[in-house]
Amino acid sequence: MYQKFIYTILLVAIISVSNILHTGASQHIDTKNELLQMTDVANEQGIKIKSWSMYVKQPMTEYQKVKDVKKRIEEIKEEYNEFSWSKQENKGDNYIITGKRNLPSLNVKEKILLIYLPSGNQYKLSVNYDVKGVGWDSKDFEGILKRYQTEIKQFSVFYTIKGHTGLKSNLEKETNNLLKEFSGQAIEHINEPDFMSVSASTGRWENNIPLEDEKFMNLHIAYRNSNNGLTTVTIGTPIITSEY
Repeated sequence: MYQKFIYTILLVAIISVSNILHTGASQHIDTKNELLQMTDVANEQGIKIKSWSMYVKQPMTEYQKVKDVKKRIEEIKEEYNEFSWSKQENKGDNYIITGKRNLPSLNVKEKILLIYLPSGNQYKLSVNYDVKGVGWDSKDFEGILKRYQTEIKQFSVFYTIKGHTGLKSNLEKETNNLLKEFSGQAIEHINEPDFMSVSASTGRWENNIPLEDEKFMNLHIAYRNSNNGLTTVTIGTPIITSEY
């Protein structure tokens, strides 16, 4: 059941995010970066952060000719010339080029995904940035924020953190306690013996995904028990963008 839920949420939010992610007014909005807020709460709740990710998606840009698309791709590759770029891959109607760079000193891996495809008499180009880090150091992340500050200000951004914790009570109570720390209100949830997932809304952040009945979500929390006695905790805004 939860797998169907995961795939549905990711499909709606990642593929169609440029159409559904929007800004809503709230007097409770915190101007501090969302990932920094999530890691603060996680640390306060005794969750040891194992990894984090930032996914930035630009709206698709239209071009009249394929040569214009390829020109823009070359400009991006030149701008990010410290990345290692793959050859163009044909994925059905899509053409994909991937740039990668590792930053061992920061325990960070960066990836830029360029996707272009024919659309009628035009071509569309999608530019996506995927940054993943191991562990957590707020000072190191400040450098990432500075590097991507233009993209973060202008485009749709998804943050996810994953960590471990020892349960003090059952999964449902732990999830609800964490939700309260974000001043969140549950919208949808899945409750299984070793798994708990909650989609919620919080006034902390502007960005949100509209749901039915004029509701919205911008916070996603999941708890999963493991065989080693630890519980995996995953938190995302507005959704979790990795497996959990």
